[in-house]
Amino acid sequence: MRTVLLALGMTLLGGCSFGTTDILNNDFGSVSPTAPPADSVGLWTGSSGPYLLTLKLESDGTGKSCSVWNDKRVVGRLKYSSGSLLFQDGTRMAVRRAGDALIGRAPYSGSRDVTFRGDPGLTSADPYCTTRM
Repeated sequence: MRTVLLALGMTLLGGCSFGTTDILNNDFGSVSPTAPPADSVGLWTGSSGPYLLTLKLESDGTGKSCSVWNDKRVVGRLKYSSGSLLFQDGTRMAVRRAGDALIGRAPYSGSRDVTFRGDPGLTSADPYCTTRM
């Protein structure tokens, strides 16, 4: 999971720092999830560089992420807190709604927006993720 999300953060998520700081100072265990906006709850799929990423966000602020690229398949836990998703490896992604999309952006150098579309039937998700979400 660390390798996938670090590459994800370094490749297309932006800002002014590197993902290694969040990974080395991983505070996933101490962060309490908070309820996300109701229109953000559900299943979302988007692509980030070569990765196909699916998110499952629950109404209590907990969830799962699943990313796939080439032969790398990773499932992990996530938490919503203060407008951001925190992945279990410590990386972060701010999220906001824009129309029917969920827009994510990590605060790391080289970042770009990741557009997630609602995917309640997991029809856009990688087959590996459809059985794990």
